[in-house]
Amino acid sequence: MELFLGIAFVAVICAFIYLIYRYFAGFKVTVTDELFSQNGVTVEYKAGTIKVRGKVHPVSKITRIRTNYNVNGSATTQHVLLDTTDIKNPVLMIIFLGREQRVDTFVQRLSIAIQQAGGGNFV
Repeated sequence: MELFLGIAFVAVICAFIYLIYRYFAGFKVTVTDELFSQNGVTVEYKAGTIKVRGKVHPVSKITRIRTNYNVNGSATTQHVLLDTTDIKNPVLMIIFLGREQRVDTFVQRLSIAIQQAGGGNFV
């Protein structure tokens, strides 16, 4: 029983640390002449690709960018949804934890980056 409680405690602590990491990871923005990167999303201009959750997709397949806000008590989860013409992956989801203002700024930056990589104009 004590072993189970110890494992459960460690799991809760690890989950808490992961959530804090995800929250602050969204703040880091990298912009160079070759790429844009924020919150686990990377757009490479020359290659014309976007990398979301470790998978690479061509920016030319993105048709729309939208946001979705979920409030559950005091916690707010925000999603940036990229609609695509890919039948296997019709929607790419980017999860944000934190304030709405960060998501709006991210969407503007992402729209500009996709356009610079040869995708559509979403601004």
